[in-house]
Amino acid sequence: MNEQEVIARLERLPATRWHVKMRVLFGVATFFDSFDAVAIAFALPVLIREWHIAPSQIGGIISIGYVGQMIGALFFGWLAERIGRVKTARMTILIFGLMNLLCAVAQDYDQLFWFRFFQGLGLGGEVPIAAAYIAELAPSRRRGHFFLAYEVVFVLGIFAAAITGAWVVPRWGWQIFFAIGGLPPLIVAVWQRICPESPRWLASKGRLAEAEIALTLIEGEVAQSSGKELPPVGPIVERPPSPPTRWQELFQPPYLSRTIVVWVIWSSTYMLSNGLYTWLPTLFSTVYKLSVQDSLNLSIGPTVMALAAAIMCIYVVDRIGRRPLMA
Repeated sequence: MNEQEVIARLERLPATRWHVKMRVLFGVATFFDSFDAVAIAFALPVLIREWHIAPSQIGGIISIGYVGQMIGALFFGWLAERIGRVKTARMTILIFGLMNLLCAVAQDYDQLFWFRFFQGLGLGGEVPIAAAYIAELAPSRRRGHFFLAYEVVFVLGIFAAAITGAWVVPRWGWQIFFAIGGLPPLIVAVWQRICPESPRWLASKGRLAEAEIALTLIEGEVAQSSGKELPPVGPIVERPPSPPTRWQELFQPPYLSRTIVVWVIWSSTYMLSNGLYTWLPTLFSTVYKLSVQDSLNLSIGPTVMALAAAIMCIYVVDRIGRRPLMA
């Protein structure tokens, strides 16, 4: 067996309950990744009053989480290429789950500040690894729909954080809110023991015997889920082995222009959206002098619109294409 045969065997698999199960297992982790990433926003209106936090400190405790996410994405992305998607994803989930529980018992600003930093390492690492794993399992003919149906859970996590924060924080306190975001990821990390490693990744590393084992397991699960015989493997195009990839290729033709465009899209979008999500409850409370409950209630609005837009994209991405939809 070679790398092309691995790809051909994956591509011919029909979408079944097994694919849904994998999306759910990684999707729940991504759900709580986004939940925990914005949880601080809905705890801050109370923390500002309890700990008398200055405006400059508010910015610091929000920003330190993103610093951790940047470092975590770079480090764990590198690690996932070395030891595998599933192992690294479980590490990141355990980190941000445990750190969220520590945030719940923080006694002062400094403790919460550093717990947020280490939490960010796990949060930043989990998202790209889970995205790579799901994309590598998805058949290319329906990858847009398949992948966006998974990605919508990230926006759903932000929406759930807004709803839960508005309900829990004024009634039971910010500590309970953090605890809710910390327990489920630890359970998910245990569940992910049943996930096979990505056969594409194994094949790209020359670990073809392990890729064969993972593929056989996946094919058995898919056949059982569909209740039908699997379709035959399509024609296999023989190609020479792919050379090892290097991160420097992102800054060389033909990828340089694509890298710049994608970075600009992501940075400009998230500068606005994350700024909106994380600062809005505090702005309502401190600038507009609304109560904690009203501040949290009004902050739900942007998350509702984001969720509606994400769901819409699932149904149109394969019809109108990626670039027009991004534009």
